[in-house]
Amino acid sequence: GIALTIGISVLIYTQFEKATALKKQVVSIFQFNFTYGSIQERINLWSRSWEIIKEHPLAGIGPGDWEQALLAKGKKGIICADNKTFFQRPHNDFLWVCSESGLLGLLAYAGIFAAAVLMLLRPLYADPWNPAYRLNYFLLAALSGYCTYALFSFPKERIEHQMLLGFVLVLTSFQAGSSS
Repeated sequence: GIALTIGISVLIYTQFEKATALKKQVVSIFQFNFTYGSIQERINLWSRSWEIIKEHPLAGIGPGDWEQALLAKGKKGIICADNKTFFQRPHNDFLWVCSESGLLGLLAYAGIFAAAVLMLLRPLYADPWNPAYRLNYFLLAALSGYCTYALFSFPKERIEHQMLLGFVLVLTSFQAGSSS
C-alpha cells in the first residue's frame, strides 16, 4: 500500500510539475554542494549560528535578530551570496533559540521538553505494562518526533506544529495528573 501510494504520488507529481524539479530535489539531498536544499547549506548555517552563540553566549543577540547577525558574518560560501535568497532562520530551532536568547533561553526551551518527558516516564518506571499508560508511549513518540524535526527545520515558527505541540503538552499534563 505504501509503495503504491508513493508510486501514484510520483506519477501525479511528474504530471503537474516538471520532472526536473523532482530530480533536483532528490539529487540535492545527497550532494554536498551549494544547490537548492543542500545539506551543506544547512551545515554552513549551523556553523555560523554557532559562531553567533559563541559571541553572545548568555543572553543571545535578541529576538528576531538572527537574520541580521547572519548577514554580518558575510555571505561568502552560502547561497544568499546571490542576493536572491535570504535566510530567516538556521533550520534548527535549538540553535535558533540559543543564538537569539542565549544559553538561558535554550535551557528554558529545552526544559519544557525535558519536563514533559520526565512527567511521561515517571509512571512508566513504576509499571511499564499498565494499559492506562499506553498514551504515554504515543506522547513520548510525538515529543521525540517534534524535537527531531526541530533539529533540521523550524517548527517553532509554524502554527500547525505549535498547535500540535500544545496539544501534546496538554495531554502530557493530564496524563501526569491522572497517574499521581
